[in-house]
Amino acid sequence: MKKYLLILLFFATALRADETTQRFASIGNLVLESGEIIEDCIIGYRTIGTPNKDSSNVVLFPTWFGGLSEHLVGLIEKYNFINPKKYWILCVDALGNGLSSSPSNYSGNFPEYSIRDMVKAEYLLLTQYLKINHVYAIVGGSMGSFQTFQWIVDHPNFMDKAIPYVCSPRRTASDQMWLMLEKDIISLHQDYQIPEGETQRIMNILTAFFARSQTYLSKNIPSSEFEEYYAQFTAGESKPFTLPNRLSQIKAMLQHDITRQFDGSLEKAAAAVKAQLLIIVSDSDQIVNPIPAIKFAELTGSELIVLSNECGHLAPGCDMESFVGYIAKFLESQGD
Repeated sequence: MKKYLLILLFFATALRADETTQRFASIGNLVLESGEIIEDCIIGYRTIGTPNKDSSNVVLFPTWFGGLSEHLVGLIEKYNFINPKKYWILCVDALGNGLSSSPSNYSGNFPEYSIRDMVKAEYLLLTQYLKINHVYAIVGGSMGSFQTFQWIVDHPNFMDKAIPYVCSPRRTASDQMWLMLEKDIISLHQDYQIPEGETQRIMNILTAFFARSQTYLSKNIPSSEFEEYYAQFTAGESKPFTLPNRLSQIKAMLQHDITRQFDGSLEKAAAAVKAQLLIIVSDSDQIVNPIPAIKFAELTGSELIVLSNECGHLAPGCDMESFVGYIAKFLESQGD
């Protein structure tokens, strides 16, 4: 069965109707930090733009929590988020998102994995499958930023620049609280056999509540329109990001801490970084606490931008023009 699925995946990859077509790569058996193995590991990806002859304009863009490479391409096309006329952007589906190897598409018990394992899979995609040994930049938001921070300490010479946004190099108690709440809701779903669609609905409501500030919700959703707003959260299964897939990424994020290989020291982790960094945080973020990222910017002498608006974790979207401008300016700068 696995061989048959691989044949279908490679056939789909070969059908390149346009540059943003969903593609898949087999990176072989992926040995995880735990020692367990994801057999015949598949990584999904899309590309946009045109690579230089020497691949000096490659930008890696890993997905956020529950995100798909399709979402990243949509962001680029809608807002010119990263200029595809200048850069060849590789949008990669993280482990567990339902396209890359995940509980929902794996034969047998899917092993638990870490953010570091996500990065290892992406490294193998680049170096072994795409034959790329260096990228110009890595850009990632939310869980994508966790991967970006892990990249810059695991492979410090692999990129010239990195842009983690709404980000953190390690989880805090407030981050743990949010993730454990999601984990416990899924456990209740499993214990009491609550329909998956209803569980997804409740989790989406909680996400909508915490992703923006209470001030934003109060200002932008009048009481007279609240029932209509609340009714938009209808029950339904989320494919390909099923609850088992969601739980697998939550468990990975619960382990996130780039200082694990540096004796728990943020200072030692910062000393390992060689890439030029632009760190962007939101001071109203209730999902990813910005304090560790602010400290990391100080330790690395990196450029730091603090978004101050009422949009919380979704702060970049409330002033997308300025946000895109920060990224463009940093990517185009010559550096030190």
